Amino acid sequence: MPVHYALGEGIHACAVDEAFVVLDILRDKYICLSGDQAYWFSEIVNSEKIPLCTDILRYAEYLCDQFLLVRRSSEAPIKLTPQQRFDASIHDRDLGSQRRPSFRHFLVLMWLRVTSQSLSPANGLLADTLAKVKIWKTEARAIGSADEARAIELAQQFHSLAPYCLSSHNACFFTSLLLLRFLSRFGVDAAWTFGVRLSPFEAHCWVSYNGVVLNESCDGCANYQTILTV
Repeated sequence: MPVHYALGEGIHACAVDEAFVVLDILRDKYICLSGDQAYWFSEIVNSEKIPLCTDILRYAEYLCDQFLLVRRSSEAPIKLTPQQRFDASIHDRDLGSQRRPSFRHFLVLMWLRVTSQSLSPANGLLADTLAKVKIWKTEARAIGSADEARAIELAQQFHSLAPYCLSSHNACFFTSLLLLRFLSRFGVDAAWTFGVRLSPFEAHCWVSYNGVVLNESCDGCANYQTILTV
């Protein structure tokens, strides 16, 4: 009986130029496949159309040993993460006058800042953080559906207050995490997207709502290949 393969638990992958980047959520690491490895992985991805030769089967088994792939009896395509396109960004829009941040929003953000610190990359596993994010998103949907104007207004409030709560050393990961939690607190079920690029390797992330990016420009997002959206 022929053996088929699928991405392992917590594994996401995307094509970047002539290479592949794999995100292993459970082990907190990115893996770049280039050269022969990229070719072999491409053949595995397309194995439902092309029978695998012995060398590529050996490589597939090696990836299984690394928990990047799993064996399966039924045939199904390996789905790579497609590039996500964004319609607009609050950085690219003329939003007119902004409401003055409220003291309530300031207190909420300060409280979220303290209670979210344990979820930063230095203190916890990515899998644990994403599990928390899914809970926040479920809670946001339970509060009620916010419209795009409300999401943008709250994001503006966040950016106005962020200098009092975040330092210049806070990377995109924690800033996006805090923005997403702030929005969910007020019923906005936003999306958190992770992207990668090569030469040199760099990972980035940002938050969006209904195709509108809330803490990055559209051009900035376009510089990265989407590998995961939560």
